[in-house]
Amino acid sequence: MPEVTRIMQFALDYHAEDELFVVFTYVIGKYPFPRAFAATWIEKYPSLTFALLKVHPPDDEGQLPAELQPIAQSIFRNIIRSANDTSIAALVALEKTAKSIGELKLEDYIELLMLSALSVRSKQLVQEVLLVLNDSRLQYCPPSAAAAYGHKHMLGVAFDRAEEAADECPCNEDGRPRKKQRVAPSQAKLTFGPDHEKNGQVLATIRIDARSSVRLHSHIRLQAASKAENRWINAPIMDGLVTQAGKGELRINLLHPAPPEMELMDWNLYDAGSTGEPFFLIRP
Repeated sequence: MPEVTRIMQFALDYHAEDELFVVFTYVIGKYPFPRAFAATWIEKYPSLTFALLKVHPPDDEGQLPAELQPIAQSIFRNIIRSANDTSIAALVALEKTAKSIGELKLEDYIELLMLSALSVRSKQLVQEVLLVLNDSRLQYCPPSAAAAYGHKHMLGVAFDRAEEAADECPCNEDGRPRKKQRVAPSQAKLTFGPDHEKNGQVLATIRIDARSSVRLHSHIRLQAASKAENRWINAPIMDGLVTQAGKGELRINLLHPAPPEMELMDWNLYDAGSTGEPFFLIRP
């Protein structure tokens, strides 16, 4: 496994996606099922979740197989994190696993709602993701007055948060910030934070005199403004939450995986509104 991990990391660092999927698919097909390996790598590269569901598919009722149930929350989380790239495939994956979504604890379901509202950037797609999640709960969650109250009001909060993000930082159907923004983005340099492996923490350095409305608990969007030297990749975009704000520096917990070249690139930082104190997303 240490050799396999080195191969996977090499493929990830050099954007060898085909090789990444081949090795991952081979390993997760072994017995006994390497649950920790699978959970680790879908966090690093969310689209691998679809390979996991292909090898270990849900049943006809929308229930995940037994070997995947202990990491169900991680699977749904990474389907949502991949939605900007996979679009309709993410919606289908959520529909095919509806029963397992309905059986989640309420706090885990709320986390998925808010993750969708903050990280799915296309206005149409985020609405569809939220409605698919809600339909799964209505169909399979054991009925109770408390659950009905929680589902109704958290769905409203999630829609409000998604609409605010769309107003503050409008994006096109591909999830990329539009060129015409009400407020011009700030320029930032990013470095990996000490807790990056745990919660995606990065440090953003910005000019002290830069005009920006970003503050503590702001929802921000980062778009690469330059290409890394000798790297042929599309300009990545990441959402994040500001967990600490000081003069010229922000601590940000990313909601998407950072590219290996992050520190070699310049970034545009967009303000996408305020979240209050989102404890359910900041927690590890």
